[in-house]
Amino acid sequence: MTNISESSLVTAMNAISGEEFTTRGPDDPLDRNFDEIGFDSLARQELMGRIERAHGIRFSSDLVLSATSTPRELLIAAIEQEDVRA
Repeated sequence: MTNISESSLVTAMNAISGEEFTTRGPDDPLDRNFDEIGFDSLARQELMGRIERAHGIRFSSDLVLSATSTPRELLIAAIEQEDVRA
């Protein structure tokens, strides 16, 4: 399994949304609220599932959904799960 990175998260976000998010520039989607970038709870669940499958981690869905409001917060939660797994 590979370590999760900003670029792998953005790739998953792009696949789900059909958008071309990029972390370059002042409008970094990783720091914007999920609602602002068009991710409802189902899109967030799908994003979490993709991260879990790609990186061999397991989220506590309810906890992560309530505790993360931006993609960067989800990235941090994923990294913490990787650290627990290691």
